[in-house]
Amino acid sequence: MKISILDLSRNSRAPDERLNPVFRGAEVGQLDKAAWKRLGPLALLRSVRAIRSDLFVIAVDEFATAQDEFLLHCLGACSRARAFAMLEMSTGRLQYLGRGRVLVAEAALQLANAALTLLFGVFFLLLIGALFLAARLRHRGIRNAYGRAREHVRRVMYLKSDLALNITAGGSIAHTRGVIGGFLANGRAVSIVSNEDAPWLRVDGAELTVVGTTRWFGVIRETERISNGLYLAWRTARHVRRERPDVIYQRKCLLDVSGVLLSLWFGIPLVIEGNDSVVRGLYWERARLKWVSGVVERLQFTACTRAVCISEPLFETFRQLGYDTARIRVIFNGVDAERFNTPDSMEQGRALRQKLGLAEGHILVGFVGTFGQWHGINTLTAAIVELAAGQSPFTFILIGDGELRAGCERTIRAAGCADRVHFLGLLPASQVPGCLAACDLLVSPHSRSPDGRKFFGSPTKLFEYMAAARAIIASDLDQIGEVLESEKSALLFEPDSMPAFVGALRRAAADRDLRTRLAHEARRVVEARYTWRANVATLIESMP
Repeated sequence: MKISILDLSRNSRAPDERLNPVFRGAEVGQLDKAAWKRLGPLALLRSVRAIRSDLFVIAVDEFATAQDEFLLHCLGACSRARAFAMLEMSTGRLQYLGRGRVLVAEAALQLANAALTLLFGVFFLLLIGALFLAARLRHRGIRNAYGRAREHVRRVMYLKSDLALNITAGGSIAHTRGVIGGFLANGRAVSIVSNEDAPWLRVDGAELTVVGTTRWFGVIRETERISNGLYLAWRTARHVRRERPDVIYQRKCLLDVSGVLLSLWFGIPLVIEGNDSVVRGLYWERARLKWVSGVVERLQFTACTRAVCISEPLFETFRQLGYDTARIRVIFNGVDAERFNTPDSMEQGRALRQKLGLAEGHILVGFVGTFGQWHGINTLTAAIVELAAGQSPFTFILIGDGELRAGCERTIRAAGCADRVHFLGLLPASQVPGCLAACDLLVSPHSRSPDGRKFFGSPTKLFEYMAAARAIIASDLDQIGEVLESEKSALLFEPDSMPAFVGALRRAAADRDLRTRLAHEARRVVEARYTWRANVATLIESMP
């Protein structure tokens, strides 16, 4: 039996692990998710029609939260596989779908849903116009109240309103927990309102309220995001009325107006955190309804009382788009330094080295991040192939997941050095300090943007590396080069230069004193400048 799998989940387990006990002896092949995402509609249809397996399986995290569900069903129904099924990775449940059900019954329901969604879209556009008008009328009063309340901001409501469901690790989680912890460390009470009950949102000292999600108008993921933003605002309104927070803080979300609605309705200052710009394009997602997304982004910056962005290039992008930069403050990402380089993390690090069977003097190199183009995965993969060959003293641990992971693994296996490279997948934040403590070197080989734009990111892993007190090898790229000083707190190399990267790794591996000096300086700098407590204190002081 031949099975083809398209894995769209974020689960740490591979789909074939779920299928092998059911289909013993089956030939299981994984389709390249990264390649499929780059295809246009016609090319995608041709690729689907080329599938002639006995069974075509699309794996998702959960059936209840799968976005573009009907489109996925149509994708499977259009294949030439003998049978099609959806696989729920969280439970292992396999749901078979007949072509007739998808192309007739589901299609009829979705046509009705599409008609309602079209009417809903007209309503949403009218609502945006009304919110723009309300923002201009109410901004001065809310802004003045915000300034007068600087010393009296005691209650903060953190609105977690995006539909990035089932994510368990990554920079967005570290940033969210960091900001919440920063407010708490500065003596502010924090309540969190979220559409999902994520374990990582449970922060000691903060109250979490989960309001749930809706599948109304979910023809595509963008319209589902719009309806969920409105649903979240409606469900959160009673909590705002009861708690009367002094500030609403929201990480800017695609097509979401919940924070704007609550701020304008109750006259409460809104702080928007901007980590990207949909107008200039997202690295991690191909945005549909881009024009509407751009209008919503402009509304978010028009209605907010204060905005925070994470880098100077991103600030410049917002300036070029005509946003009111007087409201925007650049505050880099940070870290809870006290979580790293502790006795517990050091003990966990020693246990990991022992588990990996590393002898004295063996160099363990660590990477944490997304397996994507801008995280320098191609450069990292090429460097691993060169450094891990033969009797090399290098071993690598790679933490994270992403579209380029499968290709990285294939290249490393083909080079015959898979025994020197350990893919740990996505790990809970609690396990990261121990993994970093096990390493001798930590790498951040970020790449330049393919379109020539400046790197606008502020990698949370960079500050975690510094807090871990380990020597860092990193690309000399925009903010990375601003935070780290070459030869003092890190060894910096020309971005995308594999020879320079390999040379820096070999140099640091051969010089223990250099590694110690770089590590101590990095830890000193991060404690002095880049903690979440200091970041949030800066935000509080910048209230107009």
